[in-house]
Amino acid sequence: MRNFCFVLLVTVFWVSPIFGAEQIQYKEKEAVKFSGTGSMTTRPFRVSGEWELQWEADSVFTVHLYKKGENETFKLSFVSVDDGGSGQSYSPMAGEFYLGITALGLWSATIVELNQ
Repeated sequence: MRNFCFVLLVTVFWVSPIFGAEQIQYKEKEAVKFSGTGSMTTRPFRVSGEWELQWEADSVFTVHLYKKGENETFKLSFVSVDDGGSGQSYSPMAGEFYLGITALGLWSATIVELNQ
């Protein structure tokens, strides 16, 4: 009978926060604010660069982003929550857009342009 000896080598890696993603500092400029109760389609808005949708809602809240212009079928699901809350959604795209909002309660949505 043979005796076998197995050596198990365990390597543990420590991930330091210094290896995380770089945080880019932006100068924020509020471009337009929408608010309401229930569903609506917003007026078009224009952004010249990167931007963020900052939102708050009491309950079900879904936002679809539409790019106005040559391709009216462009649609992006931007936010979708079942029980409300608040948050931000980033977009790197410049252009003219409008939002299709489906909501059951009170909500607000602010378009904030981000400049480096």
